[in-house]
Amino acid sequence: MAIATVAATTTALAQAPAAVPAKSQKLVMIGTGSLVGIYHPAGGAVCRLVNRDRKLHGLRCSVDSTDGSGANVEALRDGTYEMAIVQSDVAWIAARGEGAYAQRGRFAELRTVFALHPEPITIVARKEANIRRLRDLAGKRVWLGEPGSGTRQSIDAVMKLLEVQVGDGPLPDLRGGEDGAALCDNRIDAFVRVIGHPTDAVRLPAAICGARLVPVTGEIVDKIVKARPYYAPAQIPGNLYPSNPQDTSSFGVRAILMTTTAIPASDVYPMVKSVFDNFQELRKLHPALDVLGHSAMISIDGIAPLHEGAARLYREKGWIK
Repeated sequence: MAIATVAATTTALAQAPAAVPAKSQKLVMIGTGSLVGIYHPAGGAVCRLVNRDRKLHGLRCSVDSTDGSGANVEALRDGTYEMAIVQSDVAWIAARGEGAYAQRGRFAELRTVFALHPEPITIVARKEANIRRLRDLAGKRVWLGEPGSGTRQSIDAVMKLLEVQVGDGPLPDLRGGEDGAALCDNRIDAFVRVIGHPTDAVRLPAAICGARLVPVTGEIVDKIVKARPYYAPAQIPGNLYPSNPQDTSSFGVRAILMTTTAIPASDVYPMVKSVFDNFQELRKLHPALDVLGHSAMISIDGIAPLHEGAARLYREKGWIK
């Protein structure tokens, strides 16, 4: 080897970031959701990109399945997880100590990192029930989720805002994931989910019994979105599910990767950098992530303050001031 080549190689090696020994790598746990939902694979996609660079930044990312947003907020507050995926509406009320969080008080240390997939208000109706718009739900057998669950609380709040009165008759005792079968068995006329797409929760009843998506639109929806920063317009693409060739307009929350002020910027910054440096791959790791764009991911004003580690990267990219 020529002397010049040896010198150049030595210089390059000296300038390259030193690998962090495996024993000194720090574990970052992300609380997600159910194994059959979207939060868990979405969190896994983030960790996959972070772990690719772990020899450089010294962080090892792992995910844990949880009971969802409500449990994730409490786990962040207690320090069980360094990060967690939380619905934007749950994060909003937790940061302000309202609603279900009024007793424990404001979670002032809660911070946003970036938004992930949208989670539209999704109404799925039995085709024979003749439910084509919101007002058609009046008097119908509509499943709104398990009583006492965080999902039910979110849906109850939305239905109240929409001023929709559904039937008050007895409904079957369903557990998570049983609403599609109940729909096809004519035990309910419709069910409501706050969920990312695509999902088997819609695909299966659409394929088995021709279930249809119901648009959630109108002047009242426009007022809700304008008044509450944790909601945003959303659209479920046509032909995503059998028997539903048309686009279905709605609105809803977003899944947001959250952390706290206890996690240093020196940890958050390299994680966010790994994700955005491999952004196109992130979109390919799960169908629900394919709709992501830089602007939507960082446009999360009004939920909770942006973590300084994330803000640092966004300023370097010129995305924020």
